[in-house]
Amino acid sequence: MKEKLPLGERPEVKIVGNAPKELKEGLRKIYATLFGEGHFTDLPEDLYLRVREKEIQKEQLDRDIIRACNDLTNEVLERNGSQSFDIPERNIHILPSEFYHQVHPTMGKVPAATLMERQAIIIDDEIRKKLIEYASSILHEMFHLKGYYAEESSKINGDKNEYTKSKYRLGFMIFSLSKKDRQLKGIHVKSFIGLNEAIVSTFESTHLQELLRRVAVPDMDTKNFPLETSGEDSYVPQKKVFKVIVESIAKAQDMTEEEVINLFYKAHNDGHILGVARLIEKTFGKGFFRFIGTMDKGEKSAGRVMDYLQKQRRLLKRK
Repeated sequence: MKEKLPLGERPEVKIVGNAPKELKEGLRKIYATLFGEGHFTDLPEDLYLRVREKEIQKEQLDRDIIRACNDLTNEVLERNGSQSFDIPERNIHILPSEFYHQVHPTMGKVPAATLMERQAIIIDDEIRKKLIEYASSILHEMFHLKGYYAEESSKINGDKNEYTKSKYRLGFMIFSLSKKDRQLKGIHVKSFIGLNEAIVSTFESTHLQELLRRVAVPDMDTKNFPLETSGEDSYVPQKKVFKVIVESIAKAQDMTEEEVINLFYKAHNDGHILGVARLIEKTFGKGFFRFIGTMDKGEKSAGRVMDYLQKQRRLLKRK
């Protein structure tokens, strides 16, 4: 088992693309500082000062939840042979609701968000009024933040001195490279969004009750809390698709469902998705892994993938 990294360190962020070696190394060093004293200092000065001014100070319960989330996620990482590490408290920011939406206006009603490029989690203070949802949201975002992360840095077309800096891999998600973006006239293609959220949300719902047991919550029955109030309704269609995938692989490949889910967790965390891709293709047929990549966060795409899954399951039963 790999030893947990010291506090303030995370697995190295991989940089792909045709940027010079020294530029890539510089980007890796920047990410290394984001888990230390350099966290958020790369923000524009006015925004950095506003975050520091408006950020709500954590109380003991906040710190207990963060510690328990770190412990739970690390236990899964270690069990699957991935590198465990802690998300420092300083990288988790509780912000007043109005300011939270100013910092990340695309979030809509989502109560928390992971900013991979900042190595940060931001939380809408409003969610703290609903303790179960609050704890669940931190667990969800922390599993995202402990996922595999890679960026691309490539030469901008026609310019020798400017290079791109963009996301390339995030957990299971794959972003198109800048060359492909130019071919598509600036459209940045993202694949496996729905599968990525299904994996993280499954982890969240599976471990939420254990998280609440570990946190000293006054007057809460953690054995019989109402799941419908816990935020578990997020990404339900995607989780249903993932459940069918897991059940089908387990049956076809003579594995337990837990073994299959842990393979997906490991791939999400260490970035090695080829083994999972082969299992999926072996179970459902050639080309299906790519097809799953079309599932986004919406119900229509999840329904389309589910229809195909059910069709393939019927074919498998006939064999």
